[in-house]
Amino acid sequence: GYPEIIMGWYSGAALLRQRLAKFETGPADRKRGLEEALAYINKSKEIAERLEPFLYWNIGIGRSSLGNVEYALADATEDPEKKKALLGAAVADKQKAIELCIKELTYMTKKGSGTSLFATVGALQYGYAQALVHLYELTGDREHLKKAGQSYDASNESYQKLSLVSRIAENCWRRAQVYDKLGDHLTASQDFECAARSYASA
Repeated sequence: GYPEIIMGWYSGAALLRQRLAKFETGPADRKRGLEEALAYINKSKEIAERLEPFLYWNIGIGRSSLGNVEYALADATEDPEKKKALLGAAVADKQKAIELCIKELTYMTKKGSGTSLFATVGALQYGYAQALVHLYELTGDREHLKKAGQSYDASNESYQKLSLVSRIAENCWRRAQVYDKLGDHLTASQDFECAARSYASA
């Protein structure tokens, strides 16, 4: 129907505007493009949550896209408080996206389908961890680092279901860096070894 068409248009416009923003040479133009993308994707999200409240996977992917735009906009923003607010919003939306997608995937796997979607969930968990690390770098709050380590671990569990060795290696490497910053050098060393083994067998 008509609302679905409008929702699709907003979603497509957000994606296009976000991609075009990457090619902007001036920081002000890039920031303006991302702000337009954010407005479009929020409109799409509002319609989707009203029309499809139980399509958790679709809504989750939409929330992930929202988080990605907020993350990019935070990177393009110079004001420290605005940057922190945008990055905090990105982290919250990325976390919600994972929860929604896992809710749908759990139901699908019980019915014997959807296994390949663990690759997408693993990527979402990886992106969430990266956003948490950047939020730590901005705030100095070590809780963000701890959550990042947990999310890299969760991402590995998702990738292991599909034996995605090169992605497991990348997760081990990133997690090792997190635990090194936390001062847990034993765990960091084990993760660096995990990364080396995984890269060698990839």
